[in-house]
Amino acid sequence: MKTLFLRSHVLLLMLVLFSFTVKAQGTVNVSIAEENTDPSTKDGVPYITYAKPHCPGDVVKYNVYGDHYDIFKIRVFVTNGVISNYIHTSNSQLISPTEVLLQPEDGAMGYDDGQFQVTWSTSAGAVGNLHAVVYYHYFGFLFTQQADGYRDQLLGLAPPIASSSLYSICAGNSTSVSVNPVSQAIGYTWSSSNSGISVNNGQTATGSATSVTVNVSPSLSPGTYSISVSPIRSAGQCPITASTTIPIVVSNVSPTAPTSARFVASGPTCSRQYNLVTAVIPNATSYYASSTDGGSDYGTVNLTSNTVTFFLGSMGPITGLQATITASNGCGSASYTTPPFNVPGPPISCGKQPLRTAAFPNPANDQLTIEVGSQDAQATLYDEQSVSRKVIHLHAESEQTVINTRDLPNGVYHLRIITKGQSSFEKRIIVQH
Repeated sequence: MKTLFLRSHVLLLMLVLFSFTVKAQGTVNVSIAEENTDPSTKDGVPYITYAKPHCPGDVVKYNVYGDHYDIFKIRVFVTNGVISNYIHTSNSQLISPTEVLLQPEDGAMGYDDGQFQVTWSTSAGAVGNLHAVVYYHYFGFLFTQQADGYRDQLLGLAPPIASSSLYSICAGNSTSVSVNPVSQAIGYTWSSSNSGISVNNGQTATGSATSVTVNVSPSLSPGTYSISVSPIRSAGQCPITASTTIPIVVSNVSPTAPTSARFVASGPTCSRQYNLVTAVIPNATSYYASSTDGGSDYGTVNLTSNTVTFFLGSMGPITGLQATITASNGCGSASYTTPPFNVPGPPISCGKQPLRTAAFPNPANDQLTIEVGSQDAQATLYDEQSVSRKVIHLHAESEQTVINTRDLPNGVYHLRIITKGQSSFEKRIIVQH
């Protein structure tokens, strides 16, 4: 027994003496702050502060601060910029143009332990990033812990985002075109390169308003044109700015109504969904469909097959399903309602009912409501680049779940819902503020 006791203590001592690295949070006060500003910490992890926004190409010095006596090195990583200089001891080194290692000669860091300089990217609207990794000893032992800190730096002004995904105008008419406010912008410059399209009665317009009136000449031929808008900062700051091109679709006659449409099945047999397909309508610039089971969608045009598809996601059994399709342009709109269609349910061999789900309103402004049958599920909202923007857990006992979409830019998103039983539901969602 005594031998076993001694062996266990020897093993414990060996583990203490064996050095390794673990992640930790909330135990070290370290920050990286812009030169001539006060350092900050947040919950004990590196907190990188900025005195002001920076322009593309700016050269900025940052100081490294640490208040833990057992910090022995700090690594700093830069994205969308290069480390153009650093000041520290002979033990420090530039690992690469985007990484620097700062460490003291005496093995312990204190207040104002180092400085590095970043030359930020010259790309307007890019986002720079600083990532600090702090290494320190734990209670004086050889164990090493580390804490991470991140901070984004907007370079210049972000490009404006149009308030609507489509601006359609009838020749000889006008409409208001707007963008969402850009942080730190004091105004906007609008311009049109086509003499048949004016902004505020001219080819250029500058002001603090986030909208302009676009006028289209009666003689302008139908087609897709564009105007551009750039944000403005205070005088002398950020000569490089990001601009946005906004399409303007011009029509001169109203579209005709669709004359037919068909429901088309898609997906696995046991979770089959029915979507709506119609033919492309001459002169139409947008399409919208809504069904009697609550489904709705803006049409997706396929010019190769000359068809428009509405992803309604209808799931059976449904008796007498109908949908109304509206084709529109800047001159007007026309509608068509399908005859009743009986949507079959899943075969008995599936052994379960499909996921009966609704998502509304579509388009969504500040929020999107999801209804799921009595099943636990997970909903994921993807943007057009297939990047996950929202992940929500849906519970069987909740009839409705509300998703906040106020923080999402205008655009097209893809909603996918999967239950624990792997039934799935997919729908295209428009966010329009």
